[in-house]
Amino acid sequence: MLAYGFDDLGLTQIFAEAMTVNAGSRAVMSRICLTYLGTRGEGTSGPITGSGQGMVDYALTNDRWAALVEYPALRWCGVR
Repeated sequence: MLAYGFDDLGLTQIFAEAMTVNAGSRAVMSRICLTYLGTRGEGTSGPITGSGQGMVDYALTNDRWAALVEYPALRWCGVR
């Protein structure tokens, strides 16, 4: 899916977000080499337990994607 976004659609960045408490989603975003950008919306609680801890943002830029494609050893996010 990342290849489709960058290579076929020509995107310059792919962005993802998840609830701070959603450890599974955060692990996936990290595993596919998205970079943690920060946490936002802390203190705004909703109906889901832990929603008051906010949302986390992750992104991958086209430049970093190109490096990961060019150097396969980096695909497991050896470079942060």
